[in-house]
Amino acid sequence: FALLNQKIVMILQSRATWMGVLLTAVLIIGYYWLREVYNPGYIQKVIDNEITYRYFDVNEGHVGDWSFYLEYLSKTGNSSWYLWALAGVVAVFISKQKSLRSVLQYTALNATAFLFVISYSETKIEWYALPLFPLMAILTAGSFIYLHEFISLKFRGNFVHMKWIPIVVFAG
Repeated sequence: FALLNQKIVMILQSRATWMGVLLTAVLIIGYYWLREVYNPGYIQKVIDNEITYRYFDVNEGHVGDWSFYLEYLSKTGNSSWYLWALAGVVAVFISKQKSLRSVLQYTALNATAFLFVISYSETKIEWYALPLFPLMAILTAGSFIYLHEFISLKFRGNFVHMKWIPIVVFAG
């Protein structure tokens, strides 16, 4: 996200960034070190269970191909709702509101990265996709905001027609 917004140099030059990285590293390393001291073999168990066992091997028969989560998301609840989330991704490129584009861009990048990570995993379980639902809800809201923006510009502020949008959208 910082790369897309051309702020990576500013972030990397910031003292606060490096203090945050250092603090995070100290807390994580300290936590795992203490757990290893009190429970010898803890780090190896984490590596075995969380990284290699669940991610690179099929766990308890939960198998699926790379499109498992895409199929799951398209068939959950009202199967057309994910199309509104995709419309939110399109709004990233065509919305005139910089703040809306920025939020949707950040959300779409997070959703895509998360979907890529869980799709690459060998173990496929439906609830692994649950963190995508709030992200997709934000994208869906973004598509409605863009739709409102588009219609407002089209009708030049004549909001008489705006009251029918929810009825038309949710009727199908």
